[in-house]
Amino acid sequence: MKMLNPLLKKLKRVTFIILFLGMGAGAFTIGYKLTSFSKPSETAVLNPEESYERIAFDLKESILEEAEEKRELIVLEVGLKEKVTIDESWGDLTIFKKIKNIEYFGSGTFAISLSNLQEEAITIDSYGKIITLTLSKPVIKECFIQEEKTLYESTENGLLRFGEITLTSEDSSILRQKVLGRMNNKLYSPELQEQAQIAAENTLKEIFKWVVLGATGEDYLVEINLY
Repeated sequence: MKMLNPLLKKLKRVTFIILFLGMGAGAFTIGYKLTSFSKPSETAVLNPEESYERIAFDLKESILEEAEEKRELIVLEVGLKEKVTIDESWGDLTIFKKIKNIEYFGSGTFAISLSNLQEEAITIDSYGKIITLTLSKPVIKECFIQEEKTLYESTENGLLRFGEITLTSEDSSILRQKVLGRMNNKLYSPELQEQAQIAAENTLKEIFKWVVLGATGEDYLVEINLY
């Protein structure tokens, strides 16, 4: 019995040390976990300059995507009219007059291309909220005669002239080409060219204003430079 007592005391001491170490390790683990969970997460914070650069990059991407999708816009359509007089009179005397009037109607359209819009043609002022796009001027896309609207007046005959003026298929074709040429020339007039540019600017401003609003949720001033 005397020999067992020291042995029991040693076992108790060992058990106590193990329990103490176990409790210490548990406390360390819990403390580490609490520290880990309580540590705030790190997030990247952009400075104002980087933020503006990021906004400008995203805006350019949105604008280029819209331009690629649209590719070409019809910005103006104008109605055209041309009156032609066919004169088969004999001299200047009224009694020998023989004329026929034909009125042609047509349409001309102006288009602007967006397919060649490049990143360098987009300037963004993120501080002032201004976007400037540089594009080529609108061009004449189409000019045509609306055949179904053509008006053929009756022949006007003097006292000594009779019958209708008739045109062969070849004559009609040549006449239409001349009329089409005149209509096309009208589209090059300064007035219509200016109208087309104004229409292009207004159309582009409206389109890209909504693109920018959708991308940023903010209103930007959109300016258009045509060259």
